[in-house]
Amino acid sequence: LLGPVPTAILEVAMRFGTLPTIFTTGVSTTFSPVFAGLHVRNERQAFSEALAVSSWLAFVPSACVLLVTLFFGQSLLDLFFPPLYQGAFIPLLIILAACSLNAAYGLSSPILLVTGCQRLVRTYSMFRLAAVVVSGIVLAQWIGVAGIALSFLLGVVVFDIGLAKQVRPQLSVSGFLRPQGLQALFRTLKTTG
Repeated sequence: LLGPVPTAILEVAMRFGTLPTIFTTGVSTTFSPVFAGLHVRNERQAFSEALAVSSWLAFVPSACVLLVTLFFGQSLLDLFFPPLYQGAFIPLLIILAACSLNAAYGLSSPILLVTGCQRLVRTYSMFRLAAVVVSGIVLAQWIGVAGIALSFLLGVVVFDIGLAKQVRPQLSVSGFLRPQGLQALFRTLKTTG
């Protein structure tokens, strides 16, 4: 849509901005069987605690990367790339914010998938696709690369936060970023460390 230079800037922002998703995916892969087992055994309290712990476990590294980038990102871009790539800084921050939201609430998708709510996940996938395509075309023309990054953020809000709001009514569990989950995570780290 925007030409080769903005495409290169967006590519840098996307590649570095989505790095925290590696950890988020690892948490999701590790906890999905746990969620499925707790669901089958109808252990709602344990399910809620596992959800709280896993959401913090995924969120903290992403939030740390966002904060480090906020303070040192321009210097790092300057260190590794020509000056032209400074234009990647704002899109990078937007993408990292999206990845932090995904880390906090993105476990809703695998939870709903392993508990028999595949149709709901498919529906929200279509909502996300429509939101990203429409907003991407409009925002790219309006504010360039940052607009495409904003459309990525909108897709995360529609999909991850939308599905997170469905977890409690569908499964009678809650727990995304609950303070008790952070306390449980510290207890777990203390006993294993």
